[in-house]
Amino acid sequence: MELPKNKYSDIPFYTQEAFMKKPVVFLMAMVFLLCINVHAADQWKLAKESEGIKVYTEKDPQGKAFDIFKGVCDVDAPWEVVLEVLKDQPSYTKWFPNCKECRLIKRDEKNNSVIYMVISPGWPVADRDVVFYTLNYDSPEKGEHTISLNYIKDSDGLVPLNKDYVRMLDIGGGYVLTKINKNKTTVSFTNRSDLGGNIPVSLVNFMAVDIPFKSLKGIREMAKKDEYYKKAGIQK
Repeated sequence: MELPKNKYSDIPFYTQEAFMKKPVVFLMAMVFLLCINVHAADQWKLAKESEGIKVYTEKDPQGKAFDIFKGVCDVDAPWEVVLEVLKDQPSYTKWFPNCKECRLIKRDEKNNSVIYMVISPGWPVADRDVVFYTLNYDSPEKGEHTISLNYIKDSDGLVPLNKDYVRMLDIGGGYVLTKINKNKTTVSFTNRSDLGGNIPVSLVNFMAVDIPFKSLKGIREMAKKDEYYKKAGIQK
C-alpha cells in the first residue's frame, strides 16, 4: 500500500546515515537506549527472576510516573537468528504480550524500519496503538547489535488515528543483542512507554514487569524455529 504524502516523506527511511546528517536527531534516537543500558547497577531494582530471565525496573530519570524496565536473558541461537525473529513483525502477535497487530510500514536495506503496533492491555483499559521507527547499529568490537525503538510524534500522517484505539504518547528503548559464542546470544530488552489516556500508573508499572518477561520468553522460543535460521543463512 502506498503511503500518503506526509512530513516524513522527505526522509526515505530512518537510516543511520540520514540521522548522522542531523546530529541532534540521531543523538535523541540513541541516547535513551544507550544511557539506560549503562546505568549503574544500583539504579536498577530486580523485580522478577524466573526461567533464566531477569527483569529490572527503575524510576524514570526524567521524572515521569511510569517505570523503565529492562529484561535480560540468554538465547540458544546466534544473534543473526534473533534479529530475524525481531524483523518478522507479523509474528509478534504470537509471542509479544498483548500484541493484537504488528505490521511493517517500510524498511530499508539496513533493516531500519517504520512499524505500526496495536496493544490490547485487556479490560477495562482500551486498546492502544503506536507508530515507531527502529534504528540498527552494529558494534563489532563489542560483539553487539543494537536496535533502538523510537516514537514518531504526530504519526497520524503515517497511520490515520483509529477511533477504537488510544494513540500512545511516547515509547523509547530497544534491544541489545550480545554475542556469547556462535550459538548463543544475550538479549537485553529495555523500554519506557506512556500509554496515553486515563490509565492507572500501577497497572502500567505492573505491565513493565510482565511485558519484558513474556517477550523474552517468546523470543527464546521463536529463535528455535528452522525458518529463522534459514532466513539468517545459518545451518542449524
